[in-house]
Amino acid sequence: MKKSAFFLCLATLLTSGGTRAASLGASASVFDSSRVRGTLNASTTSSGGKTYTVVGAGVGYFPIGGLEIGLDGEVWLGQDPSIYKVSPGLRYVVQGLGVIYPYAGGFYRRTFYEGANDVGSYGARYGVYMPLGPNTYAGVGGVYEKRLNCEETLTDDCASSYPEISVSVSL
Repeated sequence: MKKSAFFLCLATLLTSGGTRAASLGASASVFDSSRVRGTLNASTTSSGGKTYTVVGAGVGYFPIGGLEIGLDGEVWLGQDPSIYKVSPGLRYVVQGLGVIYPYAGGFYRRTFYEGANDVGSYGARYGVYMPLGPNTYAGVGGVYEKRLNCEETLTDDCASSYPEISVSVSL
């Protein structure tokens, strides 16, 4: 299946779930001031011709409605070198548009390679969130990341764009 067809199907599925959740009483309050976001993730990915298992967690805080200050981390396992990532960032979520909440943000990421030099990067993310329940929401979007002082022999390339799919819980 082509990537564009996959993301169109996924967006349709998540949008229909968001509409159902909104009719069950979900609200934009998950992005209100003083809310906290918690995220756990697990996936697989490839880098340098190797396939890794990725496990991560994140936390975010909304000091004002719609603005999140967050810290996320990942561990890439199953291949050499093991990779560890730490990413502080900011994200703004637009509220008041019904069941779709567009977001955009930026981040800095520090990547630690076991047995190799660390690499810094920065990037931007964008997409939409859709409520799944009173305190849970799904997101579909994209990320652009640019590595600093990049060695193309260690990574596939020095800049990349990739999809971002998430499910988060707000407390």
